[in-house]
Amino acid sequence: MTDKEARTFTDYGDVIVIYARDYMNDIEGEKLEDICESFLKERGCSIILDFSSTDIINSIGISILTGIIEKVRGFGTKVALSGVHGVVYDVLKIVGLTESVPIYESEEAALKAYGVKERVIAV
Repeated sequence: MTDKEARTFTDYGDVIVIYARDYMNDIEGEKLEDICESFLKERGCSIILDFSSTDIINSIGISILTGIIEKVRGFGTKVALSGVHGVVYDVLKIVGLTESVPIYESEEAALKAYGVKERVIAV
């Protein structure tokens, strides 16, 4: 298990990085949605969803991800994806999400784009 897999999120103050697990399905998607929603309601911060540990996503996972993106935008904050690779990237491209949300090669690249310099809390 990598360090990212052991964590749920990393807190950078105005930006939260939330880590998706290896298989984005209804169960994992709902967990991500709950975490995103709690941060949005509590702090209204921008969110980066890191998919570097995710190897597969199903149709329910796509649906939940689309809902998360719309919810974050509804709060007037930014949302981006990082570490998307392989089949997951291909699926996101097929459904058009690669055109509607910024996707960065790595968590570090996404944080740099958001102007983040240091971590506040890792959990």
